[in-house]
Amino acid sequence: MGLVIGNLVDASSSKGLPGFTIVIQPFSDTSNGRTILSDKNGGFEADRLAFGYYRLLISGVGYGLKTIDSLHFRTERFDFNLGDIKLSSQASNLNEVIVYAEKPLIESTDGKITFNVGESALSAGSSTTELLKNMPLISNDAEGKILLKGKEPKILIDDKPTDLNAQQLADLLESLPGSSIEKIELMTNPPPQYANEAGGVINIITKKGKIGMTGRISASYGSRGEGNLSANISYRNKKFSANVSAGMGASRLFGGGNSYRTNIYADSSNALSTLNGFTNKNVRPNLRVSLDYEINKKQQINFTGQFASNSFDNISQTNYTNLNFATNPYRISNRSNHATGSSYNPSFTGTYTLKGKIPGDVLRIFANYNIGASTVDRDYFQQFQDGKGIPTGVDSTQKQSSENNNQGYGLRVNYDKPIKKINSSLSFGGFFNRNGFDNLQNTFFLKKPDNIYTPIPLLSNDFNFTQTIGNLRAGFSHDITKTFKVTATLQSEYTKILFKFNTAVPNNGNEYWSILPSFTVRKEFTGDWNTSLNYRKNIRRAGIDELNPSISYNDPYNLRFGNPYLLPQLADNYDLSFGTYKGKIYGNVSMGYNKVKDIIQRIRTLVTDGKTQTTFNNITDRHEYEASLWGGYTFSRQFRLNASAGYTFNKYSEYDRTINKYRNGGSFYTNLNYNFILTDRVSFDGNLRYNSFADPQGRSRSNLSQNIGMQTKYFNKRVILSINLIDIFAQQQYNTFTTGPNFTVQSINNSNTRNVRVAVSYNLNKNRSSISNKQRKLLIENVKAKSKQ
Repeated sequence: MGLVIGNLVDASSSKGLPGFTIVIQPFSDTSNGRTILSDKNGGFEADRLAFGYYRLLISGVGYGLKTIDSLHFRTERFDFNLGDIKLSSQASNLNEVIVYAEKPLIESTDGKITFNVGESALSAGSSTTELLKNMPLISNDAEGKILLKGKEPKILIDDKPTDLNAQQLADLLESLPGSSIEKIELMTNPPPQYANEAGGVINIITKKGKIGMTGRISASYGSRGEGNLSANISYRNKKFSANVSAGMGASRLFGGGNSYRTNIYADSSNALSTLNGFTNKNVRPNLRVSLDYEINKKQQINFTGQFASNSFDNISQTNYTNLNFATNPYRISNRSNHATGSSYNPSFTGTYTLKGKIPGDVLRIFANYNIGASTVDRDYFQQFQDGKGIPTGVDSTQKQSSENNNQGYGLRVNYDKPIKKINSSLSFGGFFNRNGFDNLQNTFFLKKPDNIYTPIPLLSNDFNFTQTIGNLRAGFSHDITKTFKVTATLQSEYTKILFKFNTAVPNNGNEYWSILPSFTVRKEFTGDWNTSLNYRKNIRRAGIDELNPSISYNDPYNLRFGNPYLLPQLADNYDLSFGTYKGKIYGNVSMGYNKVKDIIQRIRTLVTDGKTQTTFNNITDRHEYEASLWGGYTFSRQFRLNASAGYTFNKYSEYDRTINKYRNGGSFYTNLNYNFILTDRVSFDGNLRYNSFADPQGRSRSNLSQNIGMQTKYFNKRVILSINLIDIFAQQQYNTFTTGPNFTVQSINNSNTRNVRVAVSYNLNKNRSSISNKQRKLLIENVKAKSKQ
């Protein structure tokens, strides 16, 4: 059975057209058509259509007859979203026939993998996060960050960058309903304006919404202790559209782990055994407002504002056991850490678009501004025992408070100019970004017997950080033939970084120029095959978390801090890919080589007193060899399956392998996703995922994660009930092995990922209009008569 939906709008005013007649007529029997009416906003929907070819006959008082021909409902394509269908008055157009050229569910054009999720009515029951999880080549690292082909990508929404941290981005994607998404683009070889992004680009394109007002309210609760309440409201008229999303989430996450570290010295060795547990509580409100206004047919403006906040209360308990060379305990300690704090991060983006006289001639200007603030208070208490567990009477109490404020603003300009006479196009642009970060951290220890808190200068810091980036680029694209295309781009970037310390530490600054070329050759062949060869030079700058020199004292046996002297990481990337898209089957295979210089890497070293320290360093060059594949198959209209896998092998220099004991190794990711549609109201979906990441000092492996979901719709599909079974067969955990020149560490970390989550959504907009059988027969006769005329 097939499904078709769409919106009828006036071609000149863009207003919705209510009460218009839509006859859905099968080619096999034109007398056996179905007739429906558009609702008050011009929307219509028809389901349970038998497979075959159809045409739509659309008519209304004062408007000419419009025919949409050749809709083909079949096993691998049974649902069509026609979007806005523009109708003209009889004075301007008496009759019009359109042969519908459908979009496939998945496309690959100019190096982009595009998922037309708006083509499926089933996307209405998903969140944007759930849609992303079904994308090939997507994985998650141990910290939950979204990765594209094993690297962290740049996330865009409607072609606009999102300057958010990982948690803010997660909150935004969870609150953005899948029904508002038109398509998702995966760009492993991104366009010129983002060619310097090492991890590629994910671009989420939203719908403008149908004429009138629509909305949804959702609530969910999980057995592991999380809950969420959110709402989404959209409004659109002929020139203006607005979308507002708001929500509140709360979670309680607990877990633990253990580790065993062996320290090797010139004349002895010892060990440290660690056992820990934690409970983290968070409350996260969020708000997103997007406004679009069409000044005229050539000019549009957009404003987007979003707000994310987080209040947390985290507690951890850790037991440390120091072992001598014979693995006998000689010192034991118990440490408790308590951290409370809050943060807020509003951001604003404005966009101006100017279209030229010819298609593709577009100027876009983006302006963004963001601010943020966070405060964290930490209390540490550690009590010491001898090797037999008898208290020594010695303990340690510390307090640490941190205040962080950041502010950023930027301007980005993109201009594309097609030159039709020579089948070419020009691309120009650039951007300017400035980000500032103020950090104040004070640490104290309790001095006994005076019971006075005394400052610890080594664990305190006060500095200002600014980063300024300027970019100019120019690009050229030429279609040698209709199926053979070349593109070249050259970018020049200037970066200036300054650390100003308000202590005795010397100030540190760095500035440099970067030249970033890129080149792409793409060829399409008969039989729906294509191939592309790409080269691009990209740059990865260290983030504030990697640069921040403030010392984290959560674990006194492993101090952690950033490195303000880091240099940028540069890479030359070469990729060759092949793809095919044939009805039920689609797939892509790619191979790549990367030469990476001044690698920004987290490195752990053994220092005095059996302690280690972890910070970021620029290590020497690395060779990366990549291979990935993804594909899918539509077995029937009910069952679809897709899978992806990727492998990257890292090879380090002989010096690093010999002196620093770095190890060559490979990272692997894979996922399997399925979707089974029992009826138009009941569906099942799920995914399996496994990751294994290698770095110079070791490897981190995850368990096989599982997510099984069921979704049902009630009350004319206005109420949606979803049940997810997450990791019910096995809890998630990461097993990590780290080695240095004189130490080894084996650790296991886990959290309560096992969860049964129930979610309920309610659609505020009403269903499409329906008519009686008698009215239907009269309308069919009227449409047939008009068609003959």
